[in-house]
Amino acid sequence: IYGIPVNLQGRIYPQFNKRVHVVPMDMVPKRQVTLYHVLDPHDRKPWAMIWIAVDKTNTAYVIREYPWKQNFNEMEFDDKTYDEYAEVIRTVESELLELYGRKVYKRIIDPNFGNKTVQLAKRSGDGRATTSPVKELKSRGFKFDDGIDAIEAGHIQVRKLLHWVEKDGEIVVQPKIFWIEECTNSTTHHSRYSWKDIETADGDQKKSPQITQKYKDYCDLSRYGAMAGLKYVEIRPREERPTERVY
Repeated sequence: IYGIPVNLQGRIYPQFNKRVHVVPMDMVPKRQVTLYHVLDPHDRKPWAMIWIAVDKTNTAYVIREYPWKQNFNEMEFDDKTYDEYAEVIRTVESELLELYGRKVYKRIIDPNFGNKTVQLAKRSGDGRATTSPVKELKSRGFKFDDGIDAIEAGHIQVRKLLHWVEKDGEIVVQPKIFWIEECTNSTTHHSRYSWKDIETADGDQKKSPQITQKYKDYCDLSRYGAMAGLKYVEIRPREERPTERVY
């Protein structure tokens, strides 16, 4: 009577459960966290982005996403320029700096579109006619590392983070990744990320079923993060070297 109905058919992450993996913001540690930024850029859809805080137990919390408080799947396009996206990133990270007292430790990008050759509207002063999202973002102060795009291995790593065990109504093994309640795009995508029907119209079995594209974007972000090895990194204050006396 009091169970939560779920549809597990074809789901890639059947372990994902909003009752377990979605938490209020006040459950995220406010200090001693390492921040990660993961980006999946597009040329038609909005860019999909998440920011992750990892605490000292190496538990990850997805604390912010872009688009924020908008339905990603209902946005047909997002015609922001690189400068406008850079301003979005700066605005989000200024808020996170105020909340957590930390800057982003590492940035990860989809290696496919991130390094895609993009035609410039006009030749730049240094003679360039083409560029890429990675180059454009680097010129604006954001250095990204390529994500590891191994889909099957990435699914396994995310499943490890999602793993949890319940016994007698009590969670005895806690997952290693959570999403805050406001990250509705991320939680919707993870609950609906699935394989397409493996049967053809004739009833024949397909040898290699494809992933449903509609709920793929934010799952790609968590996959890139998991493959990057999300972990807490101790940031020690710089030691001041004694200055030598000059005679």
